[in-house]
Amino acid sequence: MFYIIIIKNGNETMKKTKNDLNLLIIFMLIAIIFMVCGIFLSAKNKKYVSNGIKTEATITRLEYDGESDEQKVYVKFHADGATYEGKLDAYSSFMHEGDTIAIYYMPDNPNDFSCGKMNFLPPLLCFSAAIILFAASAVIMYGKLRKLSGKTLIKNGNKITATINYVEVNDKTKVLEKMPATLYCIDDNHNVYSVKFLMANDEDYKNGDKIDVYTDKNNSKKYFIDREKYLSDNRNN
Repeated sequence: MFYIIIIKNGNETMKKTKNDLNLLIIFMLIAIIFMVCGIFLSAKNKKYVSNGIKTEATITRLEYDGESDEQKVYVKFHADGATYEGKLDAYSSFMHEGDTIAIYYMPDNPNDFSCGKMNFLPPLLCFSAAIILFAASAVIMYGKLRKLSGKTLIKNGNKITATINYVEVNDKTKVLEKMPATLYCIDDNHNVYSVKFLMANDEDYKNGDKIDVYTDKNNSKKYFIDREKYLSDNRNN
């Protein structure tokens, strides 16, 4: 089990904690909004597919609305011996004037119609955005929990001076503008310590440098590597 802590001066720590908390709240609220929208749109599509009547409609025209930056699609279809025409609730680059597509209209009101199954993209985008934001929130929350664990170890644990062996960085992936990384270090007894973290662009770790490690007095497998003190000392030198 790995631990890591960010050590700051009083005012900077309070400011960062408040910013992290605000960011977490914003991410969670936006994620919930996206999730609710996705559920609403999915339920709407299911309503048309389950309760509507399927028929073929012909695309009569495509119009681009510059003010709303929306591509509007108008279709025409026949139901109950009458002809109906209206704006479709979906658009695809594969749609062309004169094409026929499947739609679902409500039996009691044929003017109420939808693409149904074809209109899967909006709820899918909403769910995807919600998952990304929930994942980002989890990263922030995980970092906060690691800080709390680290504070306990720095207060009650054993301090060890280790040597940085190397840092493994995944520069092809970014989370909150940071890169996933793993720092490895070793002490004089050849015990290896490592920590996974999100590495900012301005962080610099040099192989062979000394870095503080704190271990639990009763369980040496519980530890944290004090990256922030290392970075702070290097910036001040």
